[in-house]
Amino acid sequence: MKMVDPIEEMNSQIDPIVEEQPKDTLEYWPITDLPSNFKLYPEGTKILGRKLNVIEVKKLGLMNDITSDFVITEILKSTIKGIDINKIYQADKLYLLLWLRANTFNEPGYSIDYHCIHCDKDSTYDFTLNKLDVKYLDEEFFKNNEMKLKNGDTLRLNFLTVKDEEIIDQFKKEFSKMNLNDDILELAQQIKLINGENIPLINKYEYLTKLDATEYLKIEAIMKKYDFGIRPFINVKCPLCGGDSPVGITFRKSFLVPEYRIG
Repeated sequence: MKMVDPIEEMNSQIDPIVEEQPKDTLEYWPITDLPSNFKLYPEGTKILGRKLNVIEVKKLGLMNDITSDFVITEILKSTIKGIDINKIYQADKLYLLLWLRANTFNEPGYSIDYHCIHCDKDSTYDFTLNKLDVKYLDEEFFKNNEMKLKNGDTLRLNFLTVKDEEIIDQFKKEFSKMNLNDDILELAQQIKLINGENIPLINKYEYLTKLDATEYLKIEAIMKKYDFGIRPFINVKCPLCGGDSPVGITFRKSFLVPEYRIG
């Protein structure tokens, strides 16, 4: 039986007659806020974005758990300017997707259904970026991203980028027969240097598995303490009773591509 590539299958479902707008007719706007506060990028980095077009909206609507990372990255490549998408950090990547969603569906009629926990009634809300609860990068990270271990080794740490995601995915395919632990693998990729040397991911993974457990937990604690990004819930004010309710942020079609309400 022939195996079907989920990415190719998704692309085959998109109407080939629909074409993208010529790039010189598209209007881009500056993006002035990111969870990283732009502190992880070269000084002076300016990122621009535009509204999603029809092809991109269709791709979002067909996205699933298997294709999500690929689809989001491809959409950012076509809608974001000013930076190599591979160099964008994970938390900023998700924020940029929500920026695109907010600036594309910003007209009346694209409300989202939710249930108010206060008046126990079904209602709707409009998503805007100011509803997000963002944890910004603490600049103290730059004073603590290099640590000395008991064994004398020095580690330099950093957060994952889009390119790092691809490296991890490729690593999993290449070493599919290994009983890999995802948490250890991600932390291994977050180690950029060991004693000033950038060694292969397989060596960093094995290094962590052989490390003293207390030392490993210290590395995890540092990355957890300085982690940044979008919190998974937003507070929504009910238009019926005025009560605030927590609503989960989802990257599924019902949220990313809301249906237009007529009348």
